Amino acid sequence: MANWASVQRLGNPIDPGWQQQNLTWIEPVPGQKWQVYKPAAAAFEGLLKDLAAGGYPLKSSGGFNYRNIRGGNNLSQHAFGTAIDVNASANPFLSRGAQVVTDLPANTAELAKKYGLEWGGTWSRPDAMHFEWMGNGQPQTMVASATPAPAGKSIASMFTPSQGTPVQPGGVSAAYAPQGAAPALGSLALMFAQQQADRQRQREDEQQAEQMRKAALFSADSLASLYG
Repeated sequence: MANWASVQRLGNPIDPGWQQQNLTWIEPVPGQKWQVYKPAAAAFEGLLKDLAAGGYPLKSSGGFNYRNIRGGNNLSQHAFGTAIDVNASANPFLSRGAQVVTDLPANTAELAKKYGLEWGGTWSRPDAMHFEWMGNGQPQTMVASATPAPAGKSIASMFTPSQGTPVQPGGVSAAYAPQGAAPALGSLALMFAQQQADRQRQREDEQQAEQMRKAALFSADSLASLYG
């Protein structure tokens, strides 16, 4: 499975403003809409339009849905909008080792690959309705510019957030880009962006450790009340 999207790469989809900044709607045929991750929108729309052009009826849709993987504790790719479902009733999710059941055309796997997608119909546990974006070769950290800070401005002051810009791989928003900067690499700017991502990951790790500590204390108090 691709499982490309993660909180570490894209940020947390339940954070304030994340969905507005990172999601968009596509409607490849009238009446059928999918809400998806913005950078993946063209790939999903291309696949769906090709299916429709070949005569395949798009009857039901599923895209962004903040939930865990079925039967697991990790976020689903749907939670980031990097996966879609197509005609679920005709393309069911089956048990491991089962024969795939689908009414999708025979060239579906090739069509998915054409757009940088992975098709669940090829998995050992078939999920023929499901298509995942594989990241399109995107790096895990944002590329920053080499343009130096203007006189009287610090490097940090150049990285100001703007509205409507998606979070890029590495958990750093594309809003944090040098204003008016030329598209060239700069070690100082890149280091600043990486430090921001590292601090975010450290905060997440500290929050998780605190939750585990509280859970352990609660468990110990509960046992003491039973056997004290």
